[in-house]
Amino acid sequence: MHKNIVLDMTSSSVINAFNDKFKARNEMKYQKKIDKMINQIDIALDHKFWKKYIENSIIIGYTDCKEEDSVLIIEHIIFKDEILVYFIYQIALELSELALIKLNLKVFKDDEF
Repeated sequence: MHKNIVLDMTSSSVINAFNDKFKARNEMKYQKKIDKMINQIDIALDHKFWKKYIENSIIIGYTDCKEEDSVLIIEHIIFKDEILVYFIYQIALELSELALIKLNLKVFKDDEF
């Protein structure tokens, strides 16, 4: 069974949950590479493209969390593609002051994942 969740990526509680999820930035090679790449892209210049990119992406993950609170789900989720999620998270941080951004999660809560 899965559940579709739409997150407001401009919400401070959602941003804090992702900050906690990716707090070990220096331990992952992909995080260093993505951080460097994000610094070289002028995201604000083409913010409409990046907003649509995030909102049209569907993030897939698994959790055994029984709660309905999206922040708790973020804390416990195992993403299918963590590199993509980190990339989208970094872009959303850059855009959070420019536009309201919705992130689509498809969360599996059983062995179907």
